[in-house]
Amino acid sequence: MSKLDVLKAFEISVLDGLPTGKAASELLDRLKAVESMIAEIGAHYKEALRRAVIDPMEAYRRVSQTLSPEQFADCVTVKLGELERLWASSSGESLSAARANIERRLEGVIEEKACAPTLVRMETAKEDCSAPSLSRLQN
Repeated sequence: MSKLDVLKAFEISVLDGLPTGKAASELLDRLKAVESMIAEIGAHYKEALRRAVIDPMEAYRRVSQTLSPEQFADCVTVKLGELERLWASSSGESLSAARANIERRLEGVIEEKACAPTLVRMETAKEDCSAPSLSRLQN
């Protein structure tokens, strides 16, 4: 049975409420399969979130024959805290002055984000915090 079939069977079995007896036992078996699948998917994306390039200049050098600087820059994330500390160190400014300076210089190109990485899509979290049905997952 494919993973999608497991999810469909699970959804169908709980549409009319939670069963009892033998049907409940079968549902619990499906639940274990769904929980395992969810853990596997979560682990995959958590691992993907942990990957990082440690030398952006070297990374660009290695891909520059195919990608333009603009294309590469679209994939790069600037660590503002690191940039502010580097600015303070290089300019001799205090960290608070460096933050203000960077904030002013980068006005319009800074986006506020959630405090911690999450596996929940930001627009989904804003729209609806309930669990999606399989029909929404397939679309």
